[in-house]
Amino acid sequence: MKAIVVKSANWAQNHLLERLPPGSIVIHGGDETIEVEAKKHGFETRVYVPRGDSASDLASLYSDMFRKEHSDRDKVPVDLVLIFTHDLKRTRSLNDLVSKAKSKGVKTVVISDSDASTNLA
Repeated sequence: MKAIVVKSANWAQNHLLERLPPGSIVIHGGDETIEVEAKKHGFETRVYVPRGDSASDLASLYSDMFRKEHSDRDKVPVDLVLIFTHDLKRTRSLNDLVSKAKSKGVKTVVISDSDASTNLA
């Protein structure tokens, strides 16, 4: 499975990737927690680094990540966009990523604090 994984900066739970299948490729925006968790489960990682810290930098990062990984890289499309957030409605860059993924038919899962049992298969 090829998954773009994004989490809120203040996301405290550490069971981020345990439900991804073996052999998954985890794509993220330079988040150390995601990187450590992915390596713990033996997943390959691909890291994209934002140009800065602003909301527009994050929106550009997510857009670039999705475009490059879904259509260009390895000719293998993204299977899943996985977002860990406290409030999706307040984050325009995440909403843009969700819209882009859904428009391409990519499964999109948004997990909040209360969704610990969400099935990713």
